[in-house]
Amino acid sequence: MAAGGGCGETVDQYRAEVERLTRELAEANREKIRAAECGLVVLEENQTLKQQYSDLEVEQETLKHELEQLQEGLRSKHWLELSVKSGQVDCRVLFTTPQKEIALCQKTLAVPGNGGFGM
Repeated sequence: MAAGGGCGETVDQYRAEVERLTRELAEANREKIRAAECGLVVLEENQTLKQQYSDLEVEQETLKHELEQLQEGLRSKHWLELSVKSGQVDCRVLFTTPQKEIALCQKTLAVPGNGGFGM
């Protein structure tokens, strides 16, 4: 009977080991599922960041183009700085065409008492 009793203990040990391994396997599976869920969240965040980056690149290009247009517009205009010798008038005038600049200069030179500009 000792042999029979020894065999029963071995079966019980195997059952206990199988139950322990089953629990460990279930826990490992739960951890894998949690890791996979975290990975999906990271992938979604990555995709969102890539889209935001792409949107910012488009906005940057748009702003860059607008800046170039503004700079070109400023280069095509002429600036004239006038100052009266009395020191009380200092103005900067933006001219859209050279013709307007010439016309204002002629008017300024024709004004009497302009501090010597007409002489």
